[in-house]
Amino acid sequence: MSESAFSKLVSVNDLPTGGASFSLEANDAQCAAIADRLDTPIVRFLRASLNLEPSGNGVRLHGQLDARLERRCVASLEPVDEKISETINVTFSRDADLNRDGEDFIFESGDIEPLENDEIDFAEFVIQQLALAMAPYPRKDDAASLTDEFGQTGDVSPFAVLKGLQSKPENKH
Repeated sequence: MSESAFSKLVSVNDLPTGGASFSLEANDAQCAAIADRLDTPIVRFLRASLNLEPSGNGVRLHGQLDARLERRCVASLEPVDEKISETINVTFSRDADLNRDGEDFIFESGDIEPLENDEIDFAEFVIQQLALAMAPYPRKDDAASLTDEFGQTGDVSPFAVLKGLQSKPENKH
């Protein structure tokens, strides 16, 4: 495994009855690779403290994800700092089936993931959770409003532009 690969494979069959705890922390090379993958300028750090316990026909994962990123402001394109602190609580279950009766199955509960084999890459799961937790439109607190700079769009009809193009009848006297 390369230095930039961020991976933590855990075999669910090897878990003790009482479960196990572990921590993940991405090093500088891994943070750079994660930033590239998430199309963000910088991942300053990514840490997770996780507990894994056998649960029914799978395992329950709960813990904490903490990260700090540098993003680009959607209004000014200036760097903006983003801190993420998320609680993780998910069950990986062999009973969760992605394909029932040949149709795609959509989970009603967001805290159940399919357990397709006996190993789970929890680092990959943490990266996915980070991607979901990131602000979709990061904005610097003091960024100028685009409407202030470019004008109010309001509820302009799409036909308003056409109205301005309409030729005016000529007055002949």
